[in-house]
Amino acid sequence: MFSANAQDKEWHSSKLIKTIVNAKDSIIIDSLSIIPGSLYVENIDTSFYQVDYFRSILYWKKVASVDSIVISYRTFPLFFYKKFFHKDAQKIEQNFTMTPYYYNAEDAGNTAPFVDFGNVNYLGSFGRALSFGNSQDVILNSQFNLQFDGELGDSIHILGAITDNNIPFQPQGNTQQIQEFDKVFIQLKRKKTTLTVGDYEMKSANTYFMNYYKRVQGAMISNSVDFNKNLSNKMTLGASLAKGKFSRNTIVALEGNQGPYKLTGPNGEQFFIVLAGTEKVYLDGMLLQRGEDLDYIIDYNTAEVTFMPKRLITKDLRIVIEFELADRNYLNSLVYFNDEISLNNKLYLKLNVYSNQDAKNQGIQQTLDSTQKRFFINDWR
Repeated sequence: MFSANAQDKEWHSSKLIKTIVNAKDSIIIDSLSIIPGSLYVENIDTSFYQVDYFRSILYWKKVASVDSIVISYRTFPLFFYKKFFHKDAQKIEQNFTMTPYYYNAEDAGNTAPFVDFGNVNYLGSFGRALSFGNSQDVILNSQFNLQFDGELGDSIHILGAITDNNIPFQPQGNTQQIQEFDKVFIQLKRKKTTLTVGDYEMKSANTYFMNYYKRVQGAMISNSVDFNKNLSNKMTLGASLAKGKFSRNTIVALEGNQGPYKLTGPNGEQFFIVLAGTEKVYLDGMLLQRGEDLDYIIDYNTAEVTFMPKRLITKDLRIVIEFELADRNYLNSLVYFNDEISLNNKLYLKLNVYSNQDAKNQGIQQTLDSTQKRFFINDWR
């Protein structure tokens, strides 16, 4: 119960006496807040009324049968229910949408993500590192890996992987499924249309003729159309640049030697990087599977193949290994087109067009001027 003494406070008002016309429900006494305990109604018992001192209102519990009442009371210099402000809040609310903040202890530890992707699920890492030593300058190494998958607006599905590493590296070839760290692509899919931009695998259709498999960089679009229940058409078009060149090695097996067996390039190269996932290892014409618990493992960085105890190597075995190595002297362009028409699921018409050629006038490793080109031409002749 709040109480105050008028003699102890200088700001307390003197005793006020008012004659107020009686009302049935409530009476507004003053425009200032009343000091609790200071109000008195003449000739009316306190059981007939209740006073809200801060709002300065008298409420009747029992209606008194009088026309007017005499009230004596003291007041504070302020009305405590009046709003005091420097700026009008109504003017602010007309220009801005103000949402009240509610604190939830359960969600206190949950913070907003660095980047909000909406309905797209994402996973990745971002890092910066400094390297320095007594005999080298300061080197900045950067690393950024991001994988995402989800739905965009208008029923568009997005799938992609983005990376930005100063130091490229290959995955370990000791498992059947490998994680390709150097694969960068974005794929958009809507209904039966798919668009892929970046790194992808270009594979031949399920046909007897013209089988091929290439790791490329470029763009590919595929579409499937069902004209009716009996007629459908699947079309794929791609244009890209090859990431490496093809090589085929025939390994001379040594009695009881499981490896490692060193691979060589088409021109006898010893030091190169094998593109992850492009190798095919044949043992007496049988295609082997990669994995420590299967047939073989491969080190893509050193281009070495080691056979597991499941496949014992003898001198009479014939080992053939096909792979792609990251060694490009010229821009190698690839264009392919595939169209398949199905009629009543009984008749299939397939058309495949494949073009692969080097742009020998556009070197990657070095640039030759006209004098150097004429020198090589005259020397070759």
